Amino acid sequence: LKKLQEHQQKSIEAVDAMILLFTKIRQNHSISEPVISEPVITRRDFLRKTLGIGGAVAITIAERKMNAFHRLSGILFDKSIFGSNEIHKVPIKGVLLTIDDGPAMHNRKKDLRMQEEEKYFDIQEGMEILRMFFTQLSKNNYPAIFFWVGKRLDIALRNAAYRKLIIQLIRSGFTIGNHSYSHKPFSTLSIKKIMEEIDQTDSLIEKAYEMAGVQRKLKLLRFPYGDRPSFFDRGEVYKAIKDREYKIMFWSKDTKDWEKTSTIENVQAGISGLHNGDILLLHERHKTVKEFLEPIC
Repeated sequence: LKKLQEHQQKSIEAVDAMILLFTKIRQNHSISEPVISEPVITRRDFLRKTLGIGGAVAITIAERKMNAFHRLSGILFDKSIFGSNEIHKVPIKGVLLTIDDGPAMHNRKKDLRMQEEEKYFDIQEGMEILRMFFTQLSKNNYPAIFFWVGKRLDIALRNAAYRKLIIQLIRSGFTIGNHSYSHKPFSTLSIKKIMEEIDQTDSLIEKAYEMAGVQRKLKLLRFPYGDRPSFFDRGEVYKAIKDREYKIMFWSKDTKDWEKTSTIENVQAGISGLHNGDILLLHERHKTVKEFLEPIC
């Protein structure tokens, strides 16, 4: 199975390389010229052009079946095999707020996968979002865990005002968790790349705690989108995560505050029937802090 997975990954990489070459030829560029742009056609379009509609459909169906197996394996096997390193509920009275995808950066490009360039960030507006979260939670004396994306944290720490706010937040007792460096789904990454994503962000979180003069007592990781590593890589990745003294935190209630049509009624309906120890999922968004946070707290 391991060899099969490696072969599948090599095939995907080969197809991507062919797409880039095919794109360059179509654009009448020299083949010897360094390829630095993203492909202008999708993998599915390329397969349709080279293998025909039947071939493209067959590969698409195979990919969907593999994705379904990946999701099902997480439901059926992970708690029994890897459960000792996963947190789905916490032993507390009340519920725990967890807030993903910060430090907030207003993004004019609206790329939800966060692969946008720094030039699209509005740091000032993003900082105001985090400040509102900090003020609201502090006013209600409500503890929370912020799962931050390394790429954004790196930018925030290089801004003096944002850095000061982060230091204040850490000194106030809020916990910073690791949400990868670039927010790519882990099931699409190699073991090496996954650990690079975790380690890069870990170094930045350590830096933030050192700047705040606070000892980091808890190391928590949340997979981007809650997406576990590929089933065949999972054991090795979980061992490496455990060796780094991390615990993997999921959530038991999704507020779905990220949906475009979300309203406070939708959010409250989604988190109805809360129990002690439930973990709530929120996101560092302007709408969340302005409309949803106060009623939830």
